[in-house]
Order: sequence, then C-alpha cells, then structure tokens
Amino acid sequence: MELLVAETKRYTLLCLGEERCESWDFVTEEDIFTYFGVMIVMGLIKLPSIADY
Repeated sequence: MELLVAETKRYTLLCLGEERCESWDFVTEEDIFTYFGVMIVMGLIKLPSIADY
C-alpha cells in the first residue's frame, strides 16, 4: 500500500506540478483501502446504478 500511495503522489506532482499541489490533499493509505473496498463490493453486489452504491 505504501508503494501505491507514494506512486500516486509522485504522479500527481508530475501532472499538476509543485505549485498547484500546495493546496492539494494527497492520497492516503486509508483512501486506497477505501477505494479497493468499494471496488470489491461493487464487483460482488450488482446494483442498477453507480449512484446506488
């Protein structure tokens, strides 16, 4: 997870640049775990619309 967080931060800095990242909230390990959790639930429980999740 630490590698995903580090690489996401590196990619953000590359795309946005240092100046625009001053007010940016970088991704945390908790964010990554939450994202994967939602993706797993969406794969297991099929709902008609993404908004339903």
